[in-house]
Amino acid sequence: MERVGNLSIVVVDDHRGFRQSLVSFLRQVPEFQILGEAADGQEAEELVLKLSPDVVIMDVKMPRRNGIEAATRIKNQARSVRVILYSMDEPGSYDWSEVEVDGFIPKQRLFQEILPALRV
Repeated sequence: MERVGNLSIVVVDDHRGFRQSLVSFLRQVPEFQILGEAADGQEAEELVLKLSPDVVIMDVKMPRRNGIEAATRIKNQARSVRVILYSMDEPGSYDWSEVEVDGFIPKQRLFQEILPALRV
């Protein structure tokens, strides 16, 4: 089933250039609204509590608080927020037993797979 209406998004990546490329890519879709950007998991948590996005798209490897820790904390505070993680590493590189996320995309395929993942 395809989503109808606007989708509010927060993008999180410590690499500014990559983050800005992803934001520019997502802004090409009229029904996507970028509410904010963060450079680490701690900033992401603060933005989620402040802005209440529908979705957080977040890198796993970041300083201060990584994406896995941030995803867990975000889900504990705002269960309705969808969290999609991405990483250069394969999903088997991480222990997902304690993590509740709504998707994982290898970073190499992010631009090909993020639109279908968001439209679910």
